[in-house]
Amino acid sequence: MKMLWFIYPFCSIFIIVGAVLSYKQYQKIRKARIAESWPTVEAQLLKCNLKDTSDSDGESYEVLVEYTYQVFGIEYTSDRIHPSYSSSSASGHKPLYTKLKLADQVLVYYNPDDPAESYLIVGNFGFHKAALCGGLLFFLAGVMFLLTFHYAITGSSNYADRVTVIEQADR
Repeated sequence: MKMLWFIYPFCSIFIIVGAVLSYKQYQKIRKARIAESWPTVEAQLLKCNLKDTSDSDGESYEVLVEYTYQVFGIEYTSDRIHPSYSSSSASGHKPLYTKLKLADQVLVYYNPDDPAESYLIVGNFGFHKAALCGGLLFFLAGVMFLLTFHYAITGSSNYADRVTVIEQADR
């Protein structure tokens, strides 16, 4: 019974991290899906740079862009590539940089309710769904650990306590 105090915080960490990760990934997936139906407009690409964000953990890059576009005669400037775009390994970023560096104009998807919000790329990629599954797995692992430890420690394993004797024999 003395170990019970440790179990709840330990399992809660898994549950909270899993829930937060899942929720954030769900929001990104949802935004990327919704943006697929947004109207498009041509945009002038102003800047395109490849930023090296490598550290001791490995090689990492991020494409930085700036583009301008007009919606109903109002000019907007944005630097967003995708709702969940961030730096990571070179495999996806260098080809993106190469393609954008040669571009003068690009097509952007803009939010019809807020034209200042726009993205160069919409839709989802496999790693978004993998991250969502990872978050759900963390959440479920925390719940399962919690239930397993809780019932193992607080549950009774004395079978004799569960027997209902109706009549006792004279032996």
